[in-house]
Amino acid sequence: RSRTVGDFEMNCWLVGDPETREGFIIDPGDEIDALVEMVQAEGIRLQRILNTHAHVDHVAGVAAFQKRIPVPFHLHRDDQFWLDGLPHQATMFGLAVPEIARVDGWLEEGQRWRAGSIECQVLHVPGHSPGHVCFWFPAQRQLFSGDVLFAGSIGRTDLPGGSLDTLLEGIRTKILPLGDDVVVHPGHGPDTTVGEERKHNP
Repeated sequence: RSRTVGDFEMNCWLVGDPETREGFIIDPGDEIDALVEMVQAEGIRLQRILNTHAHVDHVAGVAAFQKRIPVPFHLHRDDQFWLDGLPHQATMFGLAVPEIARVDGWLEEGQRWRAGSIECQVLHVPGHSPGHVCFWFPAQRQLFSGDVLFAGSIGRTDLPGGSLDTLLEGIRTKILPLGDDVVVHPGHGPDTTVGEERKHNP
């Protein structure tokens, strides 16, 4: 399940094993009451908070979420400076300054996380931010792409630590080879597929 939250209309994703009801929440950025309600309504026992990156719209709600559902928070080490700069990010966009969450474990390329029978693999795809990762569920053929790849576009690369060349290289080498049938769940906007983006994304 997903819920679009906050001023930036960011997609927060809840991923769970239908049998064991264990799962992950990806990018709990805002509207924490609604996200907690979603988790409870689905009856998911969360194992971890997995964040694609630490831009304010994706990470601002993590500390508040952990106060309601205390589970470990995971981020890539290269985005720690974005997390540390959360008050500045919030002020820059006219948002309330949130509490900064403490990272409980670093995400790394190739790392695997399990919840019940489902398993996700961490793909480090920088360019939108230095520590941006995507979460790849090979058995389900689903990719949670954060702000790397959208339906019809790609993530912006003009923020500190961004690089268009790096982002395009990551899409070419790590996402396109996954296969055209893969469903892509982005951080903003509607779902798409790798095949659709290979054909039509400028």
